[in-house]
Amino acid sequence: MPLTQAPRFQDLPGIPLSLKADVSTFVERMQELDLRVRDSSIGEDEISSVVIESLSGLGRAMREHVDSTAPGHDEVGKFIARWTRPWAMKSEYCWRAFAKPRGYAGDAETIDLIYRNEPCGEGRLGPHIDRWVLELDSSRAVRNRRAFLSSSIAQLCKEAGSRPLAVTSLACGPARELFDALEEDGTGQIRATLFDIDPEVVASLKREIEARWLPARIRAERRNILRLARRSNGTGVEPQDLIYSLGLIDYLKPDQIVSMLDWIFDHLAADGLCIVGNFRTGQPDRPLMEVVTEWFLLHRTPDELKELFSQSKFGTSKVEVLSDPTGIQLYAMCRK
Repeated sequence: MPLTQAPRFQDLPGIPLSLKADVSTFVERMQELDLRVRDSSIGEDEISSVVIESLSGLGRAMREHVDSTAPGHDEVGKFIARWTRPWAMKSEYCWRAFAKPRGYAGDAETIDLIYRNEPCGEGRLGPHIDRWVLELDSSRAVRNRRAFLSSSIAQLCKEAGSRPLAVTSLACGPARELFDALEEDGTGQIRATLFDIDPEVVASLKREIEARWLPARIRAERRNILRLARRSNGTGVEPQDLIYSLGLIDYLKPDQIVSMLDWIFDHLAADGLCIVGNFRTGQPDRPLMEVVTEWFLLHRTPDELKELFSQSKFGTSKVEVLSDPTGIQLYAMCRK
């Protein structure tokens, strides 16, 4: 009996029939695939093809039916999650984003999983599901910001000439973009400070700094930027040429962002650069992130980012908002 005819599907009056059909198709295809995998009657290429086709169809259905502002959104989301999450959890990325072992979805290890882009997961299906998720535009956007920041730091090094370049990263996570920039900095020009609230992240960074023989050029500290923003002195941060944060303000309310921008302004050198990143409103992978992995972000438009700067000490300074190639990751940039 097709799932759409089963009593547990029939007794769901608030769920659109077309969505029931799409979810039923997904579940039935994955169940059939799982059986073939168990009896070893299918090769890896065919597994990949079925997984991609099935998940892509599910993704289209979710984009059509999941609207966080619509009545009944919670019921629709619960319905999709109930039937699809068991399959998604075979992906290492989806499992970690949902389980939140460090207390939040976008922890340093999750970001590193996206950066490494090496699919893994449970059994034979898991890596194929993981590969599909890691190739979503939202995952590409995260990888793109690593390259964007490292190239931005390299450009600032050129502009600085022979003088040192002071850089601070807020809520730095694995800070791969900074280590990338340091590898390219043959003159030892960069002097970097890394702040993160997670003690495990800071401990890991300190080990990596020691292993790379970089303690004279980079330091990592456990700091809460929101608490720092409430302090008028004693932060121990000298005027910086660049202060940036990507993947933080997506979780913050407007007043918190303005306080953070004020702190950044106060700790930038004259003509110093601030870069903050935010996922764009309307990004297509939001339904998957919210419904399946319960990874919630506060999405914003370029104009909303500019408005936040205008409410801060940056005032009327010119704000440039760029986008990565996927159109998902926004970079708001402003000089002091």
